[in-house]
Amino acid sequence: MSQTKEQRAQKKALEAKKRKQTRVALIVTVAVVAVFVAALLTINSKAFRRNATAVTIGDTKFSVVDFNYFFYMEYYQYISRIYSEYPGYTDSMLPDTTKPLDAQYVSENETWADRIGNAALDTMTDTVAAWNAGHEAGYTLS
Repeated sequence: MSQTKEQRAQKKALEAKKRKQTRVALIVTVAVVAVFVAALLTINSKAFRRNATAVTIGDTKFSVVDFNYFFYMEYYQYISRIYSEYPGYTDSMLPDTTKPLDAQYVSENETWADRIGNAALDTMTDTVAAWNAGHEAGYTLS
């Protein structure tokens, strides 16, 4: 049983249509996967997290980097003060450097990370207040 020319042409057209649909489906799948991977890389990137807003005080937004600056500034100032004012009590008044700050308790319900974080927030609040007062008084930074 031989096929007529018309039947062969229809069969070829149907096969071409299926190939085209397969190619389009493959391109769409690759594009969706590429967008998904790009989104994951962007969301999980350190740059995205670094620039995200960590704290808002009044109208001023502070990034994670800004908060970390104030946090570690408070941490190092506390350590420096203890070493200079209470040199004989450093073991009992300073956190253990071999453990994370959020795993060490200063009191029943406050970790070192909480205490230093709260001190950093207080300093940030004071800084914003001083900035706003200076700005209202007409002072500007160069």
